[in-house]
Amino acid sequence: MLLDDKGKPKPYVVRIAAGAGSVTWVAQDLSDRQVMGERDATSGWVNVWDAIMDWRNEPVRIGNRDPMKDPELMAVGNGATWELGRSFHKYMDLPSKSAALIGIAEKGALTLELTATATPGHSSMPPVAAGASAIGMLSEALARLEARQMPFALAGVGRETFDTVAPEMAGVTRVLLSNLWLFGPLVAAEVKKSPSANASFRTTTALTVVNAGQAENVLPGRATALVNFRLLPGDSSDAVVDHVVRTIANSQIKVDRVPPFSEASRVASIDGAGYRTIARTIAELHPDIVVAPGLMIGGTDSRHFDGIAENVYKFSPMRARPEDLKRFHGTNERISTANYVELIQFYHQLIGNAQPDA
Repeated sequence: MLLDDKGKPKPYVVRIAAGAGSVTWVAQDLSDRQVMGERDATSGWVNVWDAIMDWRNEPVRIGNRDPMKDPELMAVGNGATWELGRSFHKYMDLPSKSAALIGIAEKGALTLELTATATPGHSSMPPVAAGASAIGMLSEALARLEARQMPFALAGVGRETFDTVAPEMAGVTRVLLSNLWLFGPLVAAEVKKSPSANASFRTTTALTVVNAGQAENVLPGRATALVNFRLLPGDSSDAVVDHVVRTIANSQIKVDRVPPFSEASRVASIDGAGYRTIARTIAELHPDIVVAPGLMIGGTDSRHFDGIAENVYKFSPMRARPEDLKRFHGTNERISTANYVELIQFYHQLIGNAQPDA
């Protein structure tokens, strides 16, 4: 614990690396050059905390290791109790406004390993029946899983998003989304064409890793594949396993869960104080933006707060255009300098609005 010059405890920030490639942020080290880049450490984020809470961001030594210099302790992640990854979106066909989606739920994540076994042999004498080899069996199973995915429904959090933004949309889009009882099949057909929109209305199936064979003239006796599912709130990992077993319909293929996995989060209330505070802050800074509840289709550390918080919201005021979506965890991931300023303004305003007398 750090003490001030009068011997009293004072706040400090620290990050803890937890597992390979996984970082849990207790609080952000806002003067860290890896976070701030080459910016002056007296500007930006650190000013927010210092000005509002009278904090002073100082490096903390762990034994003889300095987090500011030790590569192992400098692992970079993101997230905090209030923000944890939802973006401003401009791809929702709004006539003159952007939409800010406050994540009220997060999809779960489950990876299943499929293992097909067969009699190995020489490639000069392959099985007569189609789909009898390990690779053949596994290929058929994977093709079935892609073709027969978990059910799609215009319901849940995605439906709440549509219901909220529909009045702000243009022309025919407004009519379609405002009358899903009639145009539901037409809207569903269009939504399914967009990977990001489709993911908000179903548990998705992604074939990610396949391993089989070691030589071109040998029939392998074993073939494996990893299939990643992102679970919609309301779907469970047990339901996904049942779906996979029924869909592949092959007792020679073993299905195993790959740890760790997580169920979908609870759905937070849009009437909660946290939601209202975030929405109010957005409205004060960006009155031209439509605020709506949304579903976080990726994974964040926010799920760890489900056990201690009644409602958990996922929001970060980053502007994302359609061309930006493919950059997430990809090549040239970035935000603009103008958006960086907006982030600072947002969190400064949010912290003030979260005060009891605000």
